[in-house]
Order: sequence, then C-alpha cells, then structure tokens
Amino acid sequence: MVVLSLNSENFDEKITKQDKFAVVTFSADWCGPCRDFAPKLYSLSKAIPTITVAKVNVDECPALSKQFAVNGVPLTIIFDAGKELERITGNVPEDYLMKAIWKHLPKELHSGSSDETQQSTDSKNNSRRTPSGLANLLKKAGQAIRDAFSHLKENW
Repeated sequence: MVVLSLNSENFDEKITKQDKFAVVTFSADWCGPCRDFAPKLYSLSKAIPTITVAKVNVDECPALSKQFAVNGVPLTIIFDAGKELERITGNVPEDYLMKAIWKHLPKELHSGSSDETQQSTDSKNNSRRTPSGLANLLKKAGQAIRDAFSHLKENW
C-alpha cells in the first residue's frame, strides 16, 4: 500500500470530507524520531490496506500544523469519517500504534487487515476482558514478582 503525502490543498478532500477511516502523521524531514517512525506507517498501510494512511510535512504545511495544534512531531491522529478520534505523540512502538488503531477500527474494515494482526490483537484483548483472562494475567504477574524477589534474595 501507499502512504499519501498530504498538504493544505488536498487534506480536506482526502481526510476530513471522506467517510473513511484514516491515520495521519505530522512529521518533519529534520526530525530523527520522525524518520524512525516513517517505516511504521508503511507497515501499517500493508497490515491494514482498507484504511487511508497519510503524512503531513509540518514545514511545508504550517497552516495544517496550526489547524491541528501540532506542538511536537511526530504526531499521529486517528480519524473516522473526518472526525478526530485519538492523538498519539512521539515515535511509539509499532504494536502500540496498531493497538490504538485497532480499538477504533470499524468492524467492517477488520476483514481487510492481515489475519496475523487481527488474531494477535483480538486474542490479547479477549484475554484481558474476560474474568478468567484477567485472573490468568494476575497469576502471571504474581509469579513474576515472586521470581524476582527470589532472585534478589539468592543474589543479595
């Protein structure tokens, strides 16, 4: 898939006036974290080809930066039907980005995403939402704490 390059002339046409799900990252060429974040956008566009993935260069589009109150880059905004749903600031890990998108992604768009991404996210979410899933997480956390204390005690 492709990551669209947006500017003041095409932003409304491609994002705010569309009845589509979109992820837009505001970035700058001089920004190291932005350069590190760019491959994640391409991975995202491949993993979920049913959504619009785009980027805006803040230096080339100061009016858009002001309109969306961009105070730092990279800044990723998740839109659905032109409405802002969530902001993610910084060069976040790819799985964090995917989880943030997945929780807002309309069910009808799930079919276009990769099976691996969908199953991974679904199983993680389901295991946390059920009482038995929560109990298992708490058991694992408790065991990890006991192991850590045991290790400290032995090596003190």
